[in-house]
Order: sequence, then C-alpha cells, then structure tokens
Amino acid sequence: MNRPWSLKQLAASPEWTSRITEEYIFVMETDHLLLKPPPNTATPTSPVAFGFYYMTYKYDPPKLRPVVKRWFDPDNVDPVGPSPLIIHKAQLASLLDPFWQLSLELKRDKEANVAFGWVLEMWAWALAAARAGVKHQVRPSRDRMLRILLSIAEALRSRANELVAVLRLAEPGGVGINELNLYYIYHYTFDLDVAGWKWSKRVFMGSYPPKLSDPPQRGPRQSIRTFVSMVNEAIDSFGNTWRPGPKPR
Repeated sequence: MNRPWSLKQLAASPEWTSRITEEYIFVMETDHLLLKPPPNTATPTSPVAFGFYYMTYKYDPPKLRPVVKRWFDPDNVDPVGPSPLIIHKAQLASLLDPFWQLSLELKRDKEANVAFGWVLEMWAWALAAARAGVKHQVRPSRDRMLRILLSIAEALRSRANELVAVLRLAEPGGVGINELNLYYIYHYTFDLDVAGWKWSKRVFMGSYPPKLSDPPQRGPRQSIRTFVSMVNEAIDSFGNTWRPGPKPR
C-alpha cells in the first residue's frame, strides 16, 4: 500500500500547497532515474502515463479477465500504473482517495490479491481512474513501436528524439543497452551482469548501497556506464550523511 498511502500523505501535508505550486505533477518511483525532462502533453482532464504490456487482462486472460470485470469493463481499462505519470494537480488530488480505497478493497479480496499480486497497486490505479472516467494518454512500451519510429527517423534524423514516445522508460538488464538518448527515464529494475561486474538493487532491500565500482572497459553498454555515473554522483551529493551497508559478497 506504499504508493497510494504515500501520495495521500503528500496531499495532506502543508507542502502540497506551500511548495508544490506547479499545475502538473510528475510522479516517479525511487528506482527511476531522470535522464532528461519529458515534454508535458497532459491536460487538466487527460494525464500522460507509460503503457505496461502486463497491465491488461490480455496478458493472462483466464486469470485476469474474470477479476478485472468485477470492478470495470476489462476492455476499457488503460494499461497503466500510478507511475511514471504526468497529471494535473487537481485531477491527482481527486483520484487519491478512490485509489487508496480500491487498493485496500483489492488487497482484502482473496481472488484479486492472488490474481494481481505485486502489481495490485497498479491495478488499483488503473481501475480507479477508469471508474472515474479518466483516459490516459498511454505511451507504448513495446520495442516494436520504437523500431517503427526509428525507421521513420532515418529520413528525419534531426527530429528523432521528438518521434520517441513521451515517458518512454529504459529498463536495461544484463550487459545493458545503447541509445539512451531515446529514453527519458532509466528504470533500474533488472540485474546488471557483465564480465564479472554485477549489480542488483535486491541486495540492498534493507540498506543503502555503497558507491559502485567502475564496470569493465570492454563489454558493458552505454546504459551501465550512465547508471554507475548517476548513482555515484547522487551518493557523493550526500557527503558524510550517506551510510551505506556492507558490500555484497
């Protein structure tokens, strides 16, 4: 229940009014690194969200469709979660209590809790928004769309970045990926492993990580070097207040 509850706490705090004076809010997660600011195409009634391939009943129809339809028409639920998300402040405020209440309802429902599992909060957001009549500007998540865009960009190379979907996430694993300039957010969800150099966020579930060692000169792709640089820069910014846990064996 961390995401709906944390957003409710934020909206109830004095900082919601005193410090957040912008009209639109960009919701990210703690394992998101901002590579560059995405353009804001959201409106007061239409937020921008990243489309997840597994956030549709079609990902596993026998398991998901019967559960989803208990709360809303499965074919009219956007394949999104509560982050990454660009949304008007007033619209976000209006959805927070439905999001929280539905999260609790789904968690307490045995069938829904089993079917939705670790993405239960994401389903709570998607269903709460759908029930409120909110339609997201959903950005594609599949590489097929990226390949189409890149083929078009061959003739319009100077506009290549404009052709790539807003809120596109990079989710590198293994040896990483190149062409990070095509993405706005680096989501470090998968383990990295190249030529004996490894990193996994799951090792640090209960402690802060130490600074990352340099990856090998040969083997890792651009995303790994960017990740190491960004994480170490962030750790350095804390100075002596950063208290890392032991290095993994």
